[in-house]
Amino acid sequence: YQNVSWLVGSAGIGKTTAAKIYAQSHKNVFYLPCSEDMHKSDFVRDLATVIGIRTEGLKVREILYAISAELITRERPLLIFDEGDKLTDSVLYYYISLYNGLKDKCGMIFLSTEYMKRRMENGLNRAKKGYDELDSRIGRRFIPLPLIKSNEVATICQINGLEDKSAVATVIKEAAECGNDLRRVRRSIQKEMKKLSLNNL
Repeated sequence: YQNVSWLVGSAGIGKTTAAKIYAQSHKNVFYLPCSEDMHKSDFVRDLATVIGIRTEGLKVREILYAISAELITRERPLLIFDEGDKLTDSVLYYYISLYNGLKDKCGMIFLSTEYMKRRMENGLNRAKKGYDELDSRIGRRFIPLPLIKSNEVATICQINGLEDKSAVATVIKEAAECGNDLRRVRRSIQKEMKKLSLNNL
């Protein structure tokens, strides 16, 4: 339905990896990583580049119009903004202009940690500019992503070629101690595979 949603989850549960894979495997899905040092001109130019729009000689507002004009010609386009909580207020205000030009014509997903929920609450409580508009556009709800489960850690081990039961159990144990952070899981898998490789020499 070309809606806007904001998904929140702990660091290390695979938000970025999932978003990149989804964008690579689906037509008209565009992934944009966000950063704290992004100005509105960076945000708009980077988004245009991801979509494939040339920006040489264009002003920021002209690029914004070009993005909207291009996306409305695409079939079921989707924009994924990763680490959206890092965007400054000024960029988020400018995002509202992008939304207004693409309402009901382009789906948008923001991904971030739960910090954005607190930031939104603070902004709404203080009646900060743009926060009520942004909250309305995401349906006044943040969608929580579930934590990784132990059986999923085991599956990740197998997918990455680690099938030794003892080694998998070690990875699961180490992961559980760190909230099943997938960055920790990756390191544990690498460590266990290296140990098995050395043992087979």
